[in-house]
Amino acid sequence: MKDCRARMDSLMQETQSDEVIAQMRALDDRMDELERREEMYWKQRSRQEWLKNGDKNSTFFHMKAKQRSERNNIKKIKNAAGDIFEDEDQISEIFVDYFDSLFASNSQVEVEPVIDKVEEIVTDRQRSTIASPFTADKNVMDAKVVRDLWDGRSWDMSNCWIYDHKKKDVLDTIHKAVGIVGEYEQACDPAHSISAVEPLTNQWCAPPPAIIKVNSNAALFNTNHVGFGGVMRDNVGDVVAATCLQIVGRFDVDVVEAMAMRHALKIAMESGFVRLCLETDNLKLHSHLKKSKYDQTTFGIVVKDILTLASSCHSCVFEFVKREGNKVAHSLAKLSSTFDTLRVWLEEYPSGIHELVMADSSSSST
Repeated sequence: MKDCRARMDSLMQETQSDEVIAQMRALDDRMDELERREEMYWKQRSRQEWLKNGDKNSTFFHMKAKQRSERNNIKKIKNAAGDIFEDEDQISEIFVDYFDSLFASNSQVEVEPVIDKVEEIVTDRQRSTIASPFTADKNVMDAKVVRDLWDGRSWDMSNCWIYDHKKKDVLDTIHKAVGIVGEYEQACDPAHSISAVEPLTNQWCAPPPAIIKVNSNAALFNTNHVGFGGVMRDNVGDVVAATCLQIVGRFDVDVVEAMAMRHALKIAMESGFVRLCLETDNLKLHSHLKKSKYDQTTFGIVVKDILTLASSCHSCVFEFVKREGNKVAHSLAKLSSTFDTLRVWLEEYPSGIHELVMADSSSSST
């Protein structure tokens, strides 16, 4: 920031040509961005102060505990008639009476009008597929494809152990196998096919100027945990922010991928970036986002969250890249298992992913 101010002072002393004015505008935008990042930095520092002092036997701790106790304490209450009571037994009785009357059924309720308002989760296409007669050729063929895909992933895991002396995580192998099966199913479905004008790319590509590309990915661990990874890069491939987070739970692969993108998008917006390109290696997620399509499933709810957040950006587009081009985000997702809390890096990233970042930058420039 000090260098930017010094440069701005120098430019103000020069003759105000078009070139100088353009440099001043660019420098002003850069100073605005640095101020936003500084604000984010101090926001994170305030959280660290709580982690540092929050549990100590200090005045800070007792003050917080006292405030929390006062917020959670009900000293008096007013009943439906407007009378105020302060006795604990009377307060408890008023609570019980209130909820008894709230959930009591005093009249017959017409169920059909309510059901008519409930949105259907099973689509007409899914219903026709479920009700259709069994076709031996197609179902056997689909089962054989799934078996061959899984056998291929199993052989890949075995060869990695025999020849490279490296052990691959079983859940990671299952994750990739399920992802490939999902791609096969969508490739067989004309409704989810990607048009010829949108080719599937194997490598990461830099976004246009003034756009930040956000790559996200998820990792499944055998400890009943899942990890999210996200990386934000500019048009020259420089990392402007990175994040990883581990949470407890088990979810479907598509749901975890959508949750990882939602997490990365939130971090990007909190970092002050509002012109974004969201890139994933999950075809189902990409297809739903491109079509603004969601339902009442867990996956659909997360997709809706992403679309809502994206609508508040100045601009936001969705792109797909194959797994080979999403290695940085995937490495961050796996790295989350080494941290107990959320991790965010601004204008830097963990040293363990440096080679992958450099590989993406070099492939993008060629």
